[in-house]
Amino acid sequence: MKGKKEVDIEVWKYDTAGFDDLIGSASVDILPSMNKEIQVELFLQSKQTKKDQTQQQFNISSQQNDEGLGKVINISVHNLPNKDNQGKFDPYVLIRMGMDEKQTSNGNNSVEYSFEDEQHELNYDPIKMKGKKEVDIEVWKYDTAGFDDLIGSASVYILPSMNKEIQVELFLQSKQTKKDQTQQQFNISSQQNDEKLGKVIFHMKYISEQDHNLQKEQEKEQDQEKEQDQEKEQEKEKEQEYQQQQDNIYPPEPEHMKGIIKFKNLSITNIPDFYKQNTNLYIRVIWGQNERKTQIIDPANVSDFNEEFDFEFDPIVIIEREMMIEVWKKKNES
Repeated sequence: MKGKKEVDIEVWKYDTAGFDDLIGSASVDILPSMNKEIQVELFLQSKQTKKDQTQQQFNISSQQNDEGLGKVINISVHNLPNKDNQGKFDPYVLIRMGMDEKQTSNGNNSVEYSFEDEQHELNYDPIKMKGKKEVDIEVWKYDTAGFDDLIGSASVYILPSMNKEIQVELFLQSKQTKKDQTQQQFNISSQQNDEKLGKVIFHMKYISEQDHNLQKEQEKEQDQEKEQDQEKEQEKEKEQEYQQQQDNIYPPEPEHMKGIIKFKNLSITNIPDFYKQNTNLYIRVIWGQNERKTQIIDPANVSDFNEEFDFEFDPIVIIEREMMIEVWKKKNES
């Protein structure tokens, strides 16, 4: 097929008397159907129109000819040749899609290196790429003294990664071999020859510009929702902190239950001497509208009140939560 990747379809009218008549023809790219069954709908073209379109490589849908974005992540190189074994061997990877080009950081003196946490995005423009659908990969050796050295290169077809992340493994090819294979449009294939120049491994995903913009909008909405959730969480933490401060200042009241409060063993101590002379004292207990008084005693002779009394407590009826306890001096009536 000499690099051709299309299935050609022709529809003919059978003629019993003479030559059959060609009604029309069309072509479809075969790679998007790799390992899966797809439905194809094509408009038939006239012979002249078909001739004009032989270089266009029809796709199954216009979406595959739309501008898009190719993402390359998890890049690593393996078994790179270090022929001279002199000086540092700092490899880097050059990724090219049409006129768009990205370069990884330099590896650190190793023929086995993983470019961790690196993600590279390249724009796919079918007009600028003139129908080319490959991602070109080149692995170089960085040279501090002179020109960098090309170790090897490879290419991979981008469409199989449409809307899904795939792992790609490619043997690096020499410049001459790569030149001979420019019409073959390497797939992810294992059909490449191992020229002992090493291997490059990476993950790739291609999304159309429309899907990319939609994904960006979704990511933006998710970021906004995350930001709102964080703000709500911060407000909640502030409220909890404020409530804790209030609880420290004003401890919450314990739960009150209906019941009886008993008073007994009442006594008066440390009474000033002034009140002990010719003085009668009593205790007054006040709770809301309720009030109790003890008997009157002479503190010079006795300090204990040999009595007890009760208060009925209903938290619904009595709103006060504190009792007033007072010591009174009984005036002499004489």
